[in-house]
Amino acid sequence: LRACLAALDLQRTMREYALRPEAGAGAGPKVRIGLNSGEIVMSRTAGASVSMRRALVILPVQLLVVLCVAAAASSPRVVVLGKKNLLNNGAGWGTAEPTTVYNGGDPSGHAFHLRWTAWGSASAYAQGLNWIFKPQGGYYQKPGEIELRAYRIGQCVAGGPHAYTRLQARVAVRPGGPLGKWFAWGGWRTICTWPSFLKH
Repeated sequence: LRACLAALDLQRTMREYALRPEAGAGAGPKVRIGLNSGEIVMSRTAGASVSMRRALVILPVQLLVVLCVAAAASSPRVVVLGKKNLLNNGAGWGTAEPTTVYNGGDPSGHAFHLRWTAWGSASAYAQGLNWIFKPQGGYYQKPGEIELRAYRIGQCVAGGPHAYTRLQARVAVRPGGPLGKWFAWGGWRTICTWPSFLKH
């Protein structure tokens, strides 16, 4: 059963990788799962037909598949984004698939209308909106596109929930413009601890 769950986790990871921009459209890898049920022994039980003997072999394999799928569905891993109450007046931290991530200060630290894909996988991605700086200062009147990448699942607090401990972002250079380069959200190394420069 553990091997089956590991195979399903590998399949989820490959699906998540295929969603990454660097994978290219339609170029992502695909994984198929096969179950090795061990050696098959068909005895010539008196009075049993060939079809009955085959059923006796197939049914345990089908049961294994059902148990594997049921175990995967009944024990989903809950993953949250960073540490709960990471920032004063912040939003989205310590929750699963937040629609808003906010630092509680400048508008540029506010990502909203977020839609996540591959949540719970090794990396999760979100598309949404963000207020963008103008080159000459201030903000554009309309928000622009932002993409987030949450990754490196761990625990922010001992005994706490599984959490993405890193967060990256890339923002449109202007509303309706192309996305820029990836950068660490807020310039922080981790989203598990309050950045030291904000503690003072």
